[in-house]
Amino acid sequence: LATVMPLHKKNLSYPGCWAYPDMLQVGCQHGPGGPADPGLSIAETRTHFGAWAIVSSPLTLSHDVNNDTVTEQIWDIISNTEVLAVNQAYFGDSGGQYAESKTKLTFTDAFIEQS
Repeated sequence: LATVMPLHKKNLSYPGCWAYPDMLQVGCQHGPGGPADPGLSIAETRTHFGAWAIVSSPLTLSHDVNNDTVTEQIWDIISNTEVLAVNQAYFGDSGGQYAESKTKLTFTDAFIEQS
């Protein structure tokens, strides 16, 4: 989520231009550190995918799409219609932090704010 706020402040996502943090690590067998890096947990995967959606980044999956086991593990995350709707709503805003408490951060984008 550290990626969301800098992109929001710069407002790098707007119609015709999208923030592009990098490739999604959703479903990858290991992280960027190579085979010794276990990659993301399911909770981290959900957060990672959501952060990319909030900033309207292209959701370019980088896992082995031929691996049915991996696809089944992440399907609920990558096919979440509410998250995809936030990602696909182009209101000229990169999304950012909406509220904060001691236990959680709430993020939003113009799609949510205008609804």
